[in-house]
Amino acid sequence: RGESSLLDPLHLDLIDKIQDTLGHRVLWAVVNNAGIGSYGEVEWSPLDLYLRMFQVNALGTVRLTKTFLPLVRECRGRVVCVASLAVSLQSGCTPPLSTGRYVHPNISAYSMSKSAVLAFVDGLRREMDKWSVTVVSIEPALYRTRISDEATMLHDLEKVWATCTRDVQAVYGEQYFQDSKTELQTLLTTARPRLTEVVDDMVEAILGANPQVSTSTTSEYPPETMFTL
Repeated sequence: RGESSLLDPLHLDLIDKIQDTLGHRVLWAVVNNAGIGSYGEVEWSPLDLYLRMFQVNALGTVRLTKTFLPLVRECRGRVVCVASLAVSLQSGCTPPLSTGRYVHPNISAYSMSKSAVLAFVDGLRREMDKWSVTVVSIEPALYRTRISDEATMLHDLEKVWATCTRDVQAVYGEQYFQDSKTELQTLLTTARPRLTEVVDDMVEAILGANPQVSTSTTSEYPPETMFTL
C-alpha cells in the first residue's frame, strides 16, 4: 500500500510505550507535517493519485492525531497541523483567506487533500475547546524542500502524462505537455528559501501563550507573486 502503510493506525501498545518513555513528563504537542505533492491536470491524473494524496496528507493527519489525542488532552496541550495556502483564496485578499474557493490549475489532488486537513482542524478545534486543547493550522506557501524538487516534480508529471490514453494525449498534444513542464519549472522558481519561517510558526504554535489558530507565511509577498503547495 505504499506510503499509506507507514501511516496505519498505531496500536494501543505504542501509546503505552510512549507513556513509559515520557515517565512523569507529558506529551504537550503533536505536529502533523505529512505532505506529498503532485502536478498535472485533472483529465491526466489517475484516481490512484487522488487516493494517495488523501491517504498521506489528509488521513495521515487524522490517524496520527487520533492516536495521540488522549495524551495531549490530558495535559491540555497543542495539536498543530500543516495545511497549505494552495487552498486559499489569494485574488488580492490580505491576508489570504483559507476558503478552498481558489485553487491553482494542475494541483487539484494536492489542494483537495489539504482542504480536508483544514476542515479536520476546524472541527477538531471546536471539539477540543472544552478540554482547553489548542488546535492550530499552519498554511505555508511553497518552500525549497523535497516537495519542490524540480527533477522529482518533472518526473512525476511525466509519469502522469504517460498514464493518459492516446486519445487524451492527442487532444492536448505534445507541445501543450511541454508547455506544462515549462510552467511547472517557472512556478518552482518561486519557492521560498527560508524554512525557518515555517519552523518559527511551529514553535510559536507549540510554545506561544496565545498562538493564532490559523497562520500563514506570506505576509511579505503579494498574492500575485506566489505559488503555493
